[in-house]
Amino acid sequence: MNVASLSRKVGSKIIIRLPDHFKNFPYNYTTNAGFEKDKASWLASVDEMVQKAKSSGYANDIYGYELWNEPNWTFVGNSGKTMDQYYEMWNATYNEVKKIDPSARIVGPSIEHWDKNWITGFLTNAKKE
Repeated sequence: MNVASLSRKVGSKIIIRLPDHFKNFPYNYTTNAGFEKDKASWLASVDEMVQKAKSSGYANDIYGYELWNEPNWTFVGNSGKTMDQYYEMWNATYNEVKKIDPSARIVGPSIEHWDKNWITGFLTNAKKE
């Protein structure tokens, strides 16, 4: 039995964790292609994942989409990427999901540990958008 049918059977909802698209944890967003090419590849994957979710027959069972898991560790922390790159990735991913599914709920950021400065920066960015 797949997760979606089991979730429906017990009356729960599904959160689709987009970064689970990557095979390994912690996720590796950046390759040798460079940030802009990686972003384009990521957004194409997001597009495919959201389209599949919407056409899966379980669209009404989706609670929301988590755009990135533990970004203060897996995206910025020890990866060498910057907060500005995270904001750029987050904003582009948010816009891509909403383009395909305007009513989608966005979940996150699911940070790895509480960091008031980190979350304040994130919320400031989100408010600008």
